[in-house]
Amino acid sequence: MKKLLLLISCFLVSFISLGQCPGGNITLTTQAEVDDFVLTYPNCTELLGNLFIDGNSITNLKGLAVITSIEGRFEIRNTQILDFMGLEFLETVEGTFDVSNNDALIDFSGLDLLTSVIRFFVYENASLKSLDGIDSLTTIEEEESILIVDNNSLISINALSTVVNCPGCAIIIEDNPNLTNLEGLGNIPPTDMFFLRLVDNPNLVVCNLQNICTFLLDGGDNVIENNASGCSSAAEIMDNCFFSIAETSIDDLIILAPNPVSEILQIKTSQGIVVTEVRIYSIQGKQLLVTPDLSSEASAEGGKKINLNSLSLGAYFAIIETAQGTVIKKIIKN
Repeated sequence: MKKLLLLISCFLVSFISLGQCPGGNITLTTQAEVDDFVLTYPNCTELLGNLFIDGNSITNLKGLAVITSIEGRFEIRNTQILDFMGLEFLETVEGTFDVSNNDALIDFSGLDLLTSVIRFFVYENASLKSLDGIDSLTTIEEEESILIVDNNSLISINALSTVVNCPGCAIIIEDNPNLTNLEGLGNIPPTDMFFLRLVDNPNLVVCNLQNICTFLLDGGDNVIENNASGCSSAAEIMDNCFFSIAETSIDDLIILAPNPVSEILQIKTSQGIVVTEVRIYSIQGKQLLVTPDLSSEASAEGGKKINLNSLSLGAYFAIIETAQGTVIKKIIKN
């Protein structure tokens, strides 16, 4: 009887251990190792270390279907996967999400539940056309956060438009020859951004997103060069910011007059718009003037006045903060 109980105990311990996740880091280098993962660890949902997938025989990730979180880095490289089907239940990566040198990868289908990563690195994926499939990602948690480099076929990063939380966000977009716009970055708060690098994207023409405009006009650290007209320099992007503001719902409710202006610029508002601050910038993004709190100040005509006598002749930007939102307008001093 004792022997029977011992055998049963050993069987139960072995069975339970099969369902648990392996300890430490996990490295998978063949398709067979990927396929065997769910068979060996059928109840392993939360990996406690890093997951490294590296091998050119790997064509799919279906053997990882039980994983819901990775507490370390997730790195996948040198595979032949087309997408991320097999990781449909992955929700969080508490380390860098690193996708590189996957020559057959087309998009990010399969990552529908992924909501947060520490960093988001995508580079040297020759066939990658878009990031579609990662549409639930809301949070990228640390600095040096977004790196999208040397993806020869990439035409869209729009799937990143769900990212609304990226504290200390460094954004590097470089050597993506078919990328034409930055629309996917438009919902990252400018106050979250601390560095922007846009370099060697020869077809990148649309960069004047509202948050990027605010970041640059506030003097945000940047390197911007060797992109298409419209994104070839920080000054050019800022010059185009004026034209992007027409989409702002409160823009038509704020009038600067006279414009061109020689000395006194008046800000007139309607429909209850309350101006709290105005900052004046040069075309190069240098802050030149900041008004005091304007929330209770008004001229006889119901507007607010700013003395621009100290400015030289030329073009400037005014960032107008209101209780209802931010508006950027271009002014001419003559």
